[in-house]
Formats: sequence, structure tokens, C-alpha cells
Amino acid sequence: MVRRNLDTPLAGVTPIPLGWINSDGHDIYQQTITEAAPIAIWERPLRALCAHHIREGHQWDIRKQVTLLAKDNWCDFVDVHEHIPYDDFFPTLKDYPFVICVGGGGLDPSPKAWSALLAGSIPIIEWNPTTAGCGDLPVAYVDNWEAQSLDPARPQASLDQLHPHFEDPAKRCAVLKTMSMASWLRRIRAHQPPV
Repeated sequence: MVRRNLDTPLAGVTPIPLGWINSDGHDIYQQTITEAAPIAIWERPLRALCAHHIREGHQWDIRKQVTLLAKDNWCDFVDVHEHIPYDDFFPTLKDYPFVICVGGGGLDPSPKAWSALLAGSIPIIEWNPTTAGCGDLPVAYVDNWEAQSLDPARPQASLDQLHPHFEDPAKRCAVLKTMSMASWLRRIRAHQPPV
């Protein structure tokens, strides 16, 4: 069985990321995989981007909380951009080695995590049952969105570990292929019970 926004681990249930939902996602993915250029992620300043829409309603409270933490506790290594025009969002991601990807309207950190990976940035996501679907991708995890969850040493350690997935051409290509619909379809079919 495959289910989106799995909020409790269940035997036999495999989470899959939502992926990119905007209409231009396929074009950006195709352009990125065609180029398959290595990303010089080490050349970017060691900063994280915090940029997300905050709407009315209880489900967006976690984004409000993370924005406040980014402006206060994490301000030495996180930049907050509250309003980035859509056309500027993807190019902005390319300036950062890390992007904070907070769920909203569900647990899945996509599509921002997908956007970050395509832009050559490491998504920072909260560990939850849905994020097991990102296990083969170069992402950084936090246990929760609290003040002590991030400090400058954590992004540095993640960058030390994950940078080859962006800088090595073969590993970059493997990441992009893992993100493809064909890859996820193979995984789904592999979990189907025999007929």
C-alpha cells in the first residue's frame, strides 16, 4: 500500500514524497537532468534559507514557529525571506547550501524539498513517517522544530557528509534519477503483492 502524508508508521505502508506540484516542475526537472551539472555547494556561504508561505489556520502554526526561530535563535546562520516572488524562488534556492523545508497542510516537506534538491541545495526536514520516502536522497534531518534543533555545527556536519551528492557528477545524476517519476513507479511496483 502507498499513502501520502503517513502520520503513523504502519507495517506494509511505504511513504512516497509528493514531489513538485507546480505546473513548471516537469520543465525544471527536465532542464536540470539534461544539464546534470555538478553543484559547487562548498562555494556557497554556510547559510540556510527560510522562506515559506504562512496562511491562516492552525496547520500553519509550525511555519510561524520556525520563522520566529529563524529570526531569533538561528539568525546567525539562517536568512528569512517572507515574500519571494514565484519567478525568483527557484533561482534564490541556488544561492544557499541549505533550505529549511517545513510542512504545512500536511507532514510531507515537498514540494520545497524537491525544489531545493533540484536547485542543488540540501533540504532540512523534520523527521516524521513521511520522510522515510526521502531516505535515498541527500537531506538533513531534525527531530523537531525547536530552538536547539539547529545550530551552526549541524549544517556544517551535514554539508561535510552530503556535499559529494551535489559535487560529484555521477552522484548528482543518481540523485536526479532517484527523484524521477520512473524511479518512484519502480518502487511502487516492487511493493505490489503478486497476482
